[in-house]
Amino acid sequence: MGFKKMICGILTVLLVVALASPSLAWWGWGKPERPRHEKRIEMISRRLKLTDEQKKRFLVHQEEMKKAMRANRRKVREAGDKLKAELKKDEPDRRTVHARINEINELRRKMQIRRMDSLLDLRRSLSPEQREKFRGMLGSLRENGSRDRHRKD
Repeated sequence: MGFKKMICGILTVLLVVALASPSLAWWGWGKPERPRHEKRIEMISRRLKLTDEQKKRFLVHQEEMKKAMRANRRKVREAGDKLKAELKKDEPDRRTVHARINEINELRRKMQIRRMDSLLDLRRSLSPEQREKFRGMLGSLRENGSRDRHRKD
C-alpha cells in the first residue's frame, strides 16, 4: 500500500510541474530580461559605432519620441475609457462606439507613422556601412521580437 501511495505522490508532483511550466512561461518567468531603454540605446550606439554628433542627435530624437509616445498612450487610454463608459450604458449609442474606435485607431495610425518617420530620419543620418548594420539589426529584432510581441514586459 505504501509503495502505491509513493508512486501516486510522485506522479502527482510530476503532473503539477508539467502543468505549471507552460503557465509560468506564459507569465514570463524564466524569460531573459529585456535590456533597459538606456542600455539598448548604448548597445545600438556601440554596434553602429555612432560618432558623438550622431549619438547626440539620436538621444535627442529618442527623448522626443518618448514624450510623443507617452502623450499618445494617454490619449488612447482616455479614448478607451470613454469607449468603455459608453459600452457600460444600458443602450450604448452605436455611432459613439464607432467614433471612439475610429479615434483610437487614428491615434495608433499616427503614432505608427511617427515611428516610421523617426526610423527613416535615423537611417538618413547614418553612413552607408552603418545603414547596412542597422538593417541587419532590425531584421534580427523583428525575428526575435515577433515571438515576444504578445507578452508584457
